[in-house]
Amino acid sequence: MDMRTGAFFTLLILPFPAPGHDPNLNMPCMSAFRVLSPARQLAAHLREEILRGGWTGRLPGARQFARDLDVSQRLIRDALRLLEEDGILVNQGHRRGRRIAIPRNADAPGSTVGLFPYEAADRSSYEMVEVQHRLMDAGHSVTIPNRSLTRLGMDVKRISRVVGQAKADAWVLWTASREVLEWFIGRNTPILAYAGQLTLEMPIASVAPDFEQAITAATRRLVELGHRRIVLLTRAGAKPAYFLDELKAHGISTGPYNIPDCGPGPEEFRRCLDSLLAVTPPTALLIDELHTFHAAHDHLARRGFIAPERISLVCLDFHPSFELWDRPLAHVRWDIDALVRRMTRWVDNVSRGREDRRRTKVETTFVEGGTIGPVPGKG
Repeated sequence: MDMRTGAFFTLLILPFPAPGHDPNLNMPCMSAFRVLSPARQLAAHLREEILRGGWTGRLPGARQFARDLDVSQRLIRDALRLLEEDGILVNQGHRRGRRIAIPRNADAPGSTVGLFPYEAADRSSYEMVEVQHRLMDAGHSVTIPNRSLTRLGMDVKRISRVVGQAKADAWVLWTASREVLEWFIGRNTPILAYAGQLTLEMPIASVAPDFEQAITAATRRLVELGHRRIVLLTRAGAKPAYFLDELKAHGISTGPYNIPDCGPGPEEFRRCLDSLLAVTPPTALLIDELHTFHAAHDHLARRGFIAPERISLVCLDFHPSFELWDRPLAHVRWDIDALVRRMTRWVDNVSRGREDRRRTKVETTFVEGGTIGPVPGKG
């Protein structure tokens, strides 16, 4: 029974088998029955809800519990006191509520895992939705901050307040900045960095598609099609040297033009596109995220830059729905399930006290698709 449905709490008389009772028999001996007190029955129900992630962080007060479950406040307090004795709850004092503190040896792993998105759109990404479901299926609780890292400006002071309220045991960070990663390292909180380019020299676990492999393959193909004004659009702040190295290997001069500063917000991104189109329009764009790709595709089309007739576009992201398209966009493909398995395995390891700082790269494949072609006028 989930209290959030508004249903009444029903007390049950539960049988317990006596020592030596044959588990293959459906009915224990009559002498094996004992009656749990109402407080212990309620405590068992609340414990089950907490372990499956029904509540995280801090519990509501006794008055609200009593109203929602239609039981007395005294019964609620007795049940909560039993959970405090079991180590499931910590009493923080008068009017401060009780904090959930699931012990490591609880029936379920009991870890509260924070998934910190780079930006709001990540909350609905396939990877985040899938890892959230799998963690909850494994008995973990999941918390996702209402504000993303970019919404918080990658400001560690603002991020620290969000993290303090979440009370997570471990965090998975989507494309965090160096400063943010270093702040988490200083807190001695287990973290897994997803994507990003900054983790090689840091003592943390990470998992990401092998973007170097994908960007290199896409750039080579664009050069083969005659492109020389190739631009990489990324709002994550990283400026991968291997992209510039690949251009140089083909005799193409490089500079800030090839990896412009797009900024974290949508207005900055549109201004960046307009600036590129104003002087020497690129003939090909590599764009690092699916939703950013769609935004750029629409913005460019409104200005007459249709792909692939006037500009070639490559999405450095992947979604399983691409397989259903008759004329898919040029994109990068990888095994999303491998990423999700790595995240869930890391959470399982740290929840059991095992150190896990392994860095994992998932192999990628460049899929040419229908949004790239020869340089305009040379096809």
